Amino acid sequence: MCNFLKRLTFIAILFASISLFAQNSAINKELSITKTVASIDIDGVLDEKDWQNASTANNFSNYFPDPREISAQTTTVKVLNDHEGIYIGAVMNDADPKLILKELTQRDEVGNTDWFSVLIDTYQDGIHAVEFKVTASGIQIDSKVTNTSNFDPKWNAVWKSAVKITKDGWVCEMMIPYAALRYKTKPNQNWNINFFRAIGRTGELSSWNPIQPAISGIVNQSGILSNISIEQSRPRIHLNPYLYSTSKKQTIANESEKVTNLAIGGDVKFGINSAFTVDMNLMPDVGIEIKEDILKFVPFGKDFKGTSYFNSESSDNNNNKNIFFDYIGDNYYLIENRIPGIIIESNPKFSRLINAVNINGRFNNGLGVNIFNSITDVSEARVVNLSTLKTEIKGVYSMANYNSISVDQNLKNNSSISIFNNNLKRGGNNSDFNSTGLKFNLNSKKNMYSLFGLANLSNSKTNNTIDYFESYNLGIAKISGNWTWQSNYLIDNNLFNFQKNSNIKYEYLFNEVSFTDYTPKINVNRWSASIAALLGIDNWFSRNKIAASFNVLTKFYWNISLRYSMSPFELSSLNLTNISKYKNNDFSVEIISDIRKKIYIKYEFLMRNYKNEYKSKDIELKVNPHFQVNNRLSFDYNFYLYIYSNYLEYKYVVVDFKDLNYIELNKKEEYNQVLKVKYTINKNLNFQLYFKNNINFLTPIQSFNYASNGELKPNNQFALKNDKSNFNDIGLNLFYRFAPGSDLTINYQHMINDFGLIFKSNVLNQNLNLKISYWLDYQSVREKMLYH
Repeated sequence: MCNFLKRLTFIAILFASISLFAQNSAINKELSITKTVASIDIDGVLDEKDWQNASTANNFSNYFPDPREISAQTTTVKVLNDHEGIYIGAVMNDADPKLILKELTQRDEVGNTDWFSVLIDTYQDGIHAVEFKVTASGIQIDSKVTNTSNFDPKWNAVWKSAVKITKDGWVCEMMIPYAALRYKTKPNQNWNINFFRAIGRTGELSSWNPIQPAISGIVNQSGILSNISIEQSRPRIHLNPYLYSTSKKQTIANESEKVTNLAIGGDVKFGINSAFTVDMNLMPDVGIEIKEDILKFVPFGKDFKGTSYFNSESSDNNNNKNIFFDYIGDNYYLIENRIPGIIIESNPKFSRLINAVNINGRFNNGLGVNIFNSITDVSEARVVNLSTLKTEIKGVYSMANYNSISVDQNLKNNSSISIFNNNLKRGGNNSDFNSTGLKFNLNSKKNMYSLFGLANLSNSKTNNTIDYFESYNLGIAKISGNWTWQSNYLIDNNLFNFQKNSNIKYEYLFNEVSFTDYTPKINVNRWSASIAALLGIDNWFSRNKIAASFNVLTKFYWNISLRYSMSPFELSSLNLTNISKYKNNDFSVEIISDIRKKIYIKYEFLMRNYKNEYKSKDIELKVNPHFQVNNRLSFDYNFYLYIYSNYLEYKYVVVDFKDLNYIELNKKEEYNQVLKVKYTINKNLNFQLYFKNNINFLTPIQSFNYASNGELKPNNQFALKNDKSNFNDIGLNLFYRFAPGSDLTINYQHMINDFGLIFKSNVLNQNLNLKISYWLDYQSVREKMLYH
């Protein structure tokens, strides 16, 4: 604890000294907003008189592919505002409007289209912003931007837009309500703003305020929107009630079991003022995510995504993610599937969320506050004992209370510092966790250099035993220019990073040098190369590696990436002295053909060799062709091949929260095929049909236990049996946005699992899931009721 405080004090002193030379980046262009009292109809036609009197933003310049050139097509943008929000009208001239790309997609998917967007940084800190994007086919995409250039497209807001294709190009009209933004609590203010345009067929990206690709960050290279006069904003009260229903049927050996669930709940978003928001999850929601081409219904994840608008405010200053829990309600493993004599009936990855509250906002001086609390329900795993064919409970997580608080301060020149605490309290014999730390990022003059670091102290409490874990990270980097580099030193014996083994201490020095040429050449649009070295010395395992990579984007928009890495010294892993000593090297290549075309293909190949006595080898091959039939219909095919030969693998089995560690030598083969068909009727209605087949072969060679002298001792506790599984999944997804912010999602899955070594017949699962959510603006509903 004493060492932790000393290091924290050192970092604070270092922060104070470095911040003295931090300055704001220069901003070039300025646009004055025009106040309107007339009604603006969002129809894609800029025919209202106020549009003619508004100031104009024009003279867009390229930042891709050639930042030295001005845009090939002219773009003009005008901005208005009234008591409800800001209005943006953009006219994109095009020499040949028939060539404008306008593929229809689901909301938040760009597709093969032209598009226009606006990026707004209301606090003018150069770090946090929101982006509103509209494609030429009318699809809305909104994103929250953090750390100057990290885009989060899962952030959702409710706003209006319309597009119109004309004889001279196309027009985009937006209305962004103040309720979708968070800004300072004063009547007159300036915002940072920038406008972007993409021309799909040429791959050109341009912006109003120039973006220099050699300068780190996008938000910090914005212009100024001035003369913003905001009347006292209406109270922000948004309701998002929902209904979720699921019907599941499982058939094993001609015996079927059907379960139907119905949930009704909702989220509430209450704006304390223009800067601070309270989010409440009144009843447990189930978000929806597509992962590996299977639609899964899961509780809120670490970013609290899904279809809900709950907690979407916190992604800009919630800097304490991934410190000691990845997901709210994450159960890790209640039980492992390596235990002989059982088959898992249910092994929930998440506990059910009972409720959650989040308070989030930022003061006028840039001080951000995020307070979060949630409660999750009891979770348990059930297994079938193959000798008795009875269901047994093998793991239980008690109710849990998650608390998180973070305070961060925006500093000059896109710098920031934050202090955070995470706490997880469980009942019963489950472990409690607590984590406190400081994180900072300090940029130098002109955003050229950066000093960054993290100091974190965590503890785990089980019954009356408390274990402490520390992690420290300090680095310096050159972040702008053609040449960039970083040097990073980290010490970490944090329990939560490495397979729950409290004896782990991870210490390494990482150095990297990169060069990027942003200027197009005869046959190359852009290329980059880097070399990195990793050296680790600690008491659990040592890690050392040298890696080199090369990436090139050709003039024909083919993207080619090569990477090679090797271990020049022997790696010591798994706390062993003999068999674990090895060297390894790997080579990978990725090729993506021109994604502007209706047909393109992506190839990935990886080969990894281990120079141990077993001559272990990994091979991975991925092929992904894409075919766009027209603006509504497209096909994606994915083929994956994984072969692991003589693979020495660290394993642990969790039985009633007791870890059994061992080493397994095996051969594994996996073949995975997915065919996806997407059909979009209009910008609000989208279908996805997918077919998936997954075949796994596992051939165990030998299992080992640890010996006291660090050698491997053959283990006969687990029977060596070949294993094969054949998984088939057919699914249909429907997404329908029937009103602003309101969605209907339907998913049907027909899954057949062939576990021939356990059952004499297949396992059939049929799932039908439905979710309806409706977005309500309390003030709009109130006004309609008063007027009617």
